[in-house]
Amino acid sequence: MKRNKYELLAPAGDMAALKAAVSAGANAIYLGYDEFSARAKAKNFNKEELEEAIEYAHLRGVEIYVTFNILIADFEVKRAMKSVKMLYDIGVDALILQDIGIAAKIREEFPDFELHASTQMAINNYYGAKFLKDMGFSRVVLARETPIFEIEKIKELDIDVETFIHGALCVSYSGQCLMSSMIGGKSGNRGECAQACRRSYEIVDFDGKKLANRLYYLSPKDLNTLDDVAKIINAGAYSLKIEGRMKNPEYVYTVVSSYKKSLEGKLKEEDREDTVQVFNRGFTKGLFNGDFGRDFTSYDRPDNRGIEIGRVLEVGKNFAKIIFDTDIYEGDGLEFNSSKGRFGMKSRESYKAGKVYQVELFKRPLENSKINRTYSKKLYEKIDEKIDSYDYKRKVDVDLKIKIGEKPEIYLKSEDLEGSYTLDRLVEPAKKAGLERERVLENISKTGDSIFEIENINLDLDDNAFLPISAINELRREGLKILEDKILSESIN
Repeated sequence: MKRNKYELLAPAGDMAALKAAVSAGANAIYLGYDEFSARAKAKNFNKEELEEAIEYAHLRGVEIYVTFNILIADFEVKRAMKSVKMLYDIGVDALILQDIGIAAKIREEFPDFELHASTQMAINNYYGAKFLKDMGFSRVVLARETPIFEIEKIKELDIDVETFIHGALCVSYSGQCLMSSMIGGKSGNRGECAQACRRSYEIVDFDGKKLANRLYYLSPKDLNTLDDVAKIINAGAYSLKIEGRMKNPEYVYTVVSSYKKSLEGKLKEEDREDTVQVFNRGFTKGLFNGDFGRDFTSYDRPDNRGIEIGRVLEVGKNFAKIIFDTDIYEGDGLEFNSSKGRFGMKSRESYKAGKVYQVELFKRPLENSKINRTYSKKLYEKIDEKIDSYDYKRKVDVDLKIKIGEKPEIYLKSEDLEGSYTLDRLVEPAKKAGLERERVLENISKTGDSIFEIENINLDLDDNAFLPISAINELRREGLKILEDKILSESIN
């Protein structure tokens, strides 16, 4: 199979998110199994769901990587290896690992199972990547802090480089932060990070004297490299990873689609706006691009801030006069600022941009304060429509032979795949009317909800030949099944 110049790697917390990622143009998906995943609170996939996900993805040319990226306790090794065997058997394309010990054991028992070194290993330089290559890893997922010049050095090694391009950041080196463990007994290295960096803190001196008010000093902004992906690829990255296994399908689709367009030189301003609207904590280009301090930290709030879309002009007892910069629709999520913090509500009606409205509010906002839209109903409807309309098809050429006294045979070709099927019955001469050419072509063309679409049919049909339509349908069905099985077989091998 021809290798792409890059791989756009998307997250999936469930089957809906996986389908959203595939429809948006992802080349590969990473997801969690029920056990041994660094997102223990995510829904994750059980064995049956994984099998469904693998078949769906592989038929569409998309690979599946499973996060097996926590530290494994000694008493768990036997159970972990049982899970590894299951993942190997059902056709997972690669495992993403943090634990060096379990990696060595997998390399010994499953030498051809592709291993990716998780960002939880905190590999950020040439020597770390070389160590993993020598261990048998085929890919290193670099720490988000890895500078560009180190990526350029690592690319000299014969190992795939994967790097994050979008999403949530860790305030520490991934895998090295112990704050969650120390504060609440929940270890990030066991998939239970309580996100201590998203909490507010006061800054005090050694005598307990307060030096700064309570704010979110440790909460990083979200990474956004829409304008830098070409630079990252040129530096040596192959796999471009989007964070977000806890995110909804609409988020996954929007971000994957925007990066796909950026990589193809088709990114529009609307795509940028959608990426900001769907979720953001404020954006940074990342430490590897030189952002630091205020450019890196979302110190005023740790959550989604949406986008500014209007202002409060005047405040009365139970109302406010407001104006919007863009059209607002019923169901949009609006956020206001008050003297006691922020409060949100769903818009109860639609509003036109540029007009002043008097709106009843259940809390009192600050006069002359901004209004943010944290949820756009129209955006979600647009995305859901795009996901629902996705229809992947592979073109198929068909040669069909129906000759009296011979067994009917179908031969199919789709790109580099070929398959044939012979029906175990003889074509008979018709006692009344023979097969109509148009009806045969019509039935052979019916591919239903499969991934195939019949493009050309070469039909060799004897005059007065008879075959039940059910037999024609069987020829098509079994022929396409052979092609499908070949796709799945090749993806495993």
